[in-house]
Amino acid sequence: MIPHPDDRLLARFVDGDLPDEAAADLAVHLDGCPRCAARMNQIDPLVPLFARAPDPVAPPIDVADLLARAAAPARPRRPAWVAAGAIASAAAALLL
Repeated sequence: MIPHPDDRLLARFVDGDLPDEAAADLAVHLDGCPRCAARMNQIDPLVPLFARAPDPVAPPIDVADLLARAAAPARPRRPAWVAAGAIASAAAALLL
């Protein structure tokens, strides 16, 4: 069991500046120590909100589609002056 962390260590934990093993040990301590968890929440009041939020779920990836898109030849891009010309023509038409 680790001793109660000081505020500097808690701040580094909140900022994600601890090595993975130290962060994991501290997270276990915080789960079982309401006093330290309350101190950490004073450092960053958003911590409890993020802790209760569900982890984001990435959409499923269609690997075959992704590979096909990567292998497809790139579509030629229009030069910027073409888009600027279209905007200028549209603006002139509106003014008439």
